[in-house]
Amino acid sequence: EAALLAAGWEWVKPDPYDDAYYRRWMHELPPLIHRERDRMIDVHHTILPLTARVAPDADALIADALPLADGLAMLSPQDMICHAAAHLIADGDLAGGMRNLWDIHCLVEEFGVEGLAERARHHGLGPALARAIRLATALYDTDGGGAWGALSATDRLFLHRVTARDGWGRTTRPVTRLGFYIRSHWLRMPPAMLARHLWAKWRKGHSGL
Repeated sequence: EAALLAAGWEWVKPDPYDDAYYRRWMHELPPLIHRERDRMIDVHHTILPLTARVAPDADALIADALPLADGLAMLSPQDMICHAAAHLIADGDLAGGMRNLWDIHCLVEEFGVEGLAERARHHGLGPALARAIRLATALYDTDGGGAWGALSATDRLFLHRVTARDGWGRTTRPVTRLGFYIRSHWLRMPPAMLARHLWAKWRKGHSGL
């Protein structure tokens, strides 16, 4: 963090409440943007918030990462797919769902599914991964995706959210989008904490009135 700040990166969220919230409960530092390059980065220490109902094994993600040049590493193929499924199904509101599912489709097509179910179960992401592959298969006919089962009624609701855009890319189905937005917060926090967080954000938004 100190090295990044010294190299010209600055906080996107300077508000003390947001800063404290990220540092105590989230899976990453507050977002940083470079003052000259106009680029943003997120520095993660795991892949889901610490308060989320699912807790992937961050130590295993690091231990099984594949080494690259200059001391760098990347997630294993199985963990890359689990990571994508986690953010799409177990955390987010599916706002970028079609692109995320395309990522999952391409990863599965590139690396296959050998050992993937076992790895997802290890991270507590078995249901999220299975749903992500079923949705990717429904949209993009992912190779081997049929082995993960047929679409359920709930899967079809997820597809309804993922495709909530018109031919120009503009958002549609506001009620569905709102429902998944609420769901994303419900997944991230226990009820009491969520109520406190929403109250704090509401007070901040109305403090100038």
